[in-house]
Amino acid sequence: MYRHFSYHYYMEKEKQKILYIITKSNFGGAQRYVYELATRLPRASYDVTVAFGGNGLLKQKLEEAGIQTRSIHSFDRDINIIKELKSIFELATIIREIKPDVIHLNSSKAGGSGAFVARLLGIKKIVFTAHGWPFHENRNLLWKSIVWFLSWLTSLLAHVTILVSQYDKSSSRMPFVQNKFTLIRTAVPNIDFLTREVSRQKLFTQEIQNAHMNDIWLVTTAELTPNKNILTAIKAVETYNRENSSQKIFYTIISDGELFSALKEYIHTHNLENEIYLAGYVPEARTYLKAFDIFLLPSVKEGMPYTVLEAGAAGLPSIASNVGGIPEIISNTENGILVNPHDQKTIEAALQSYSTNPSLRAEHSQKLKSKVNSSFALNTMIEKTIAIYTA
Repeated sequence: MYRHFSYHYYMEKEKQKILYIITKSNFGGAQRYVYELATRLPRASYDVTVAFGGNGLLKQKLEEAGIQTRSIHSFDRDINIIKELKSIFELATIIREIKPDVIHLNSSKAGGSGAFVARLLGIKKIVFTAHGWPFHENRNLLWKSIVWFLSWLTSLLAHVTILVSQYDKSSSRMPFVQNKFTLIRTAVPNIDFLTREVSRQKLFTQEIQNAHMNDIWLVTTAELTPNKNILTAIKAVETYNRENSSQKIFYTIISDGELFSALKEYIHTHNLENEIYLAGYVPEARTYLKAFDIFLLPSVKEGMPYTVLEAGAAGLPSIASNVGGIPEIISNTENGILVNPHDQKTIEAALQSYSTNPSLRAEHSQKLKSKVNSSFALNTMIEKTIAIYTA
């Protein structure tokens, strides 16, 4: 009995403790990244805890997978001095209780607070993943300057900063921290996609399916925030359908977010209900991608978006903005079409190219799927991340 207990105790002590910290607990790109890492680290070697603000889908999915979670009640995306101080004390309490060997920070807010507290408490390995630098957002110069400084400070405090795209690596221009940067691209697991027929049956009524039987089915899966630029895409489809009476586009937007009501109002006031469908939040939306003919992501700012990788894995020809890490996935006119998110006409032209050329859609979909499968494998992302934890 004694020998068995001693061996078990030794094995438990040998496990490396990893604490992931992220600002929000919804299930956007950064949260999906944390989920994939937290649930796929070998349980025999790692003891994983994830801390976050809120009680969103990330919390639910992690707990279903048997991962320990902790809530940081004062976490808020916007800057608030009182909440900032409270979050620092909450983080300190969690870190002292867990005593992690590695703290892996995700998102700017969690990164800044977490790196500061972790340094004060003497954590030996602090990793920060920047899921697209926030100072690339379309904001005023003062805001960008402050956020750039805070991002630089976070990288200075961290031992390693993971960048998910070469674009972020080359555009950071941060002194004294370049040797801490390492490129590990976002990746996707094998996805059990539903068939076209089953996907359409689950997403749409028979009446909607019949009404759009002869249309081109276009889809966007993206959180409805200003960075995703969905209104420009809606206007592009509106214009395209007005100018092309022979074959129209049926555009479905899957997700929710702060702009849901505003987009719904625009669709209503412009009588677009028969052309644009706001599906809202759909669990495991990526599994339904085969319901559609074309994927569109019109963002003005991105890191390395999961949605483009998922569309590629599903075999969808894809139109996406020429921003962030997207050109590292899509080579314009070779395996997809890149557009200028600030120029609606480029989106209209891309829709025209794909809608009128089925052979081009087929060629691009095959090439993009091959690129995603070969260059964005999840095992590679996990192996490279583990190597950082153990270095």
